[in-house]
Amino acid sequence: MEKLAARVRRYINEPTILAFGYRDDRRMVGVIIVSYDEDTCHAVIKDIAVRANLQKSGIGSTMIAYMMEELKPSIITVETDDDALGFYLKNGFAIVNQQQKFANITRYNCHYDVRS
Repeated sequence: MEKLAARVRRYINEPTILAFGYRDDRRMVGVIIVSYDEDTCHAVIKDIAVRANLQKSGIGSTMIAYMMEELKPSIITVETDDDALGFYLKNGFAIVNQQQKFANITRYNCHYDVRS
C-alpha cells in the first residue's frame, strides 16, 4: 500500500484522476485510482490495490462496482499483467490485446463494455 500511496501523490494534481478507498473498521485497506473522461464516459483503471492479507476477499471487485456506480462509465479499460489478469477476467473484462513490454513480462490491455 505504501507504493500505491506514492503513486496517488503523483496523480494528485491531475484533474481527471479520481481515487476511491475501501475502509474496514479502523484503516484504509484498499484503493482504486481511475482516470475518467466525462465527455466520453471512459474510465481507465490506473491502479488498484488491496492489503495483501485481505486479497481474494472481494474488496477489489467491490471497489470496481462502486466506481461503476459512482461514475457510470460506458467503457472501462485497464492494462495489467499475468498476476492480476484472472481478477479482471472474473470481473467481466475481456482481453483486447497483449504485448511483450520487457523480456519475460506480458502486459494485457483489457476492457469492460458497460453497455453490453
